[in-house]
Amino acid sequence: MTIQLDMELSDELHTVCPLFRDALRHVGHQQTRSRGTVGGSLVHADPAAELPAVALVLDAEMVARGRSGVRTIKAEDFFPGPYVSGLADDEILIEVSFGVPVGTRTGFMEFSRRAGDFALGGVAVALRARGDDGTVDDARIAAFGAAGAPVRLHAAEAVLRASQLTDPVVMDASRIAAEEISPIASHGVSEAYRRRLIGVLVQRVLKEMSA
Repeated sequence: MTIQLDMELSDELHTVCPLFRDALRHVGHQQTRSRGTVGGSLVHADPAAELPAVALVLDAEMVARGRSGVRTIKAEDFFPGPYVSGLADDEILIEVSFGVPVGTRTGFMEFSRRAGDFALGGVAVALRARGDDGTVDDARIAAFGAAGAPVRLHAAEAVLRASQLTDPVVMDASRIAAEEISPIASHGVSEAYRRRLIGVLVQRVLKEMSA
């Protein structure tokens, strides 16, 4: 039942993980965020929503309660399709845990026609790198707004692991991200456009994170 705006404005949470604020400021308008809940957005499972992508890159776990008891659902199993969550018909979401290991750096970017509109495409990124030379130990990239559900881009992530965020590596990861996504045509936007958009957004986010 956590209100989205409360989460967005929390300086303590922003210090721990800036990704929440970076993503939440794109959720609708302030009036939307002052009433919408974090759990409500996750369960609604809108393909263009920001919080499901955040849940994916932070390896979130959803705790569901139903007639048969309590169970935990991994984020990757929680968004099977558009507007469909991993909850059973008799279950409700009672808790969400986000994983933010020490040293995690994050990035977020989306594109919409106007501020507050549904995203035509967006990416969330979480990286852990060695302090000595910047070699990436772990990488997580999620795309949203381009397909029927938010998705992890595992092939693009693999390019980053055990590498530094040099220009050639970033370009390679963005190219593979564009190839890996399975976009849909909607809202007057073609599949080819969305594929290109995701590749460009991955490139821009990674460049920002390498600066």
